[in-house]
Amino acid sequence: MPASLPDGKPGTIEIHGHRGARGLRPENTRAAFTTALSLGATALEMDVVIAGDGEVIVSHEPWFHAATCSFPDGRPIPRWQQRRYRIFEMTTAEVQRFDCGLRPHPKFPEQVPVPSYKPQLLEVVQQAEAVAAAQDRPKPLYSIEVKSRVRWEGRYHPGPRAFVQAVHRVLHAEGVVERSSILSFDYRILRAAREESSAWALNMLAGRFPRRSLERRLVALGFTPDIVGPDHRLVTPEVVQRAHAEGMRVVPWTVNAPNRMQALAAMGVDGITTDYPDRAVALFHRA
Repeated sequence: MPASLPDGKPGTIEIHGHRGARGLRPENTRAAFTTALSLGATALEMDVVIAGDGEVIVSHEPWFHAATCSFPDGRPIPRWQQRRYRIFEMTTAEVQRFDCGLRPHPKFPEQVPVPSYKPQLLEVVQQAEAVAAAQDRPKPLYSIEVKSRVRWEGRYHPGPRAFVQAVHRVLHAEGVVERSSILSFDYRILRAAREESSAWALNMLAGRFPRRSLERRLVALGFTPDIVGPDHRLVTPEVVQRAHAEGMRVVPWTVNAPNRMQALAAMGVDGITTDYPDRAVALFHRA
């Protein structure tokens, strides 16, 4: 069975905390995920890469981004050097010596800096399960974007099958596969994930470029996934209707303006991915 809606009213919109709660805490950190859950997010959206020792690391880039990360001695990473520090060539211990939480993000003035390393997927899941239990909240859903590109293979990450298997091992060991969805722009990842397990949901991400119709994307993928995750600017009532007619849920990204959240809800989307889960909770999940 694919990941299901959380307990609650029929039609309740899923609130996916983008990279945890990027607008409020450093992205893809334990602090961000705890914040998202505490605010009432129903799903944790995150990105994963692979370290040199095979561990699954939560990170948007397979390197240390100069805007947010610092060397172990506290020096900022120069932008022109950032891709030299490839996570795929480091052990987990080496990865976690870098800080990626103390430098304020220039695009998110509400973000509170917190000393943070790039956590393992295992850590994030274990912490989220413990936080949900301690706060008597529904068990969270996990929306995991596998960061893969053809030209990165072998340099920044393994091939699709090995990548997917590494993620599945963690989720299976923690008993959360059925509450998880695999997201990717790389159709090879979605095909590999389909072969690996029928228990998790598959989310076909769709950006604005190239601007292709939903039908053309499905033909290119070769099967109908459980979810389509479009850039919210691509979403129209017709897109939602076509997706639902094909049996797919619609979870657009990344939606931060409350008026846009309301407009998308009126179109019938099933979830919203946002940097500010507090804003979405205030609209949709309060009595």
